[in-house]
Amino acid sequence: MILSTDIFLIGTLVRTHGQNGEIQCHLNNDCWMDTQAPFIILSIDGIMVPFRVLEWREKGEDVLWQLQYVNSESDARRLVGCSVYMLRSDMADRVEDTSLTYQDLIGWMVVISGQERRIVQVDESTINTLAILDDESMVPLHEDLMEEVDEAAKRLVLNLPKGL
Repeated sequence: MILSTDIFLIGTLVRTHGQNGEIQCHLNNDCWMDTQAPFIILSIDGIMVPFRVLEWREKGEDVLWQLQYVNSESDARRLVGCSVYMLRSDMADRVEDTSLTYQDLIGWMVVISGQERRIVQVDESTINTLAILDDESMVPLHEDLMEEVDEAAKRLVLNLPKGL
């Protein structure tokens, strides 16, 4: 079973390409380009499904993938819109970077105006990164809003402007 703590978001599948099942991914970061992992993980109906990457190539700032068992345009079309993740373990060969990413905050407790909630998901699909909390509310995540970060306790205190 693939746990949310084992993966992090790298992009979204945006369209099919050609007739042989090739699919285009808009990348949110450079993690794929740095590692070229053998697998990607797609969120299909809320289930994390691994796919082996058979071939890939760059297309501008995006990437085109040929995935195992995706052999036609109709196969690829069913995957358009899926969020794309990588395993954190595939990042082991990447340059040592011990700083936290927003995806690392999944499962952490967030304190806002004295109230605690758990971060269940992080949405980095737009320029404004959002934490989705266990009560389904959303709050912005930005370094300027973080008053306290306690890695040992997995606790984040946010100082949000009035009205948010």
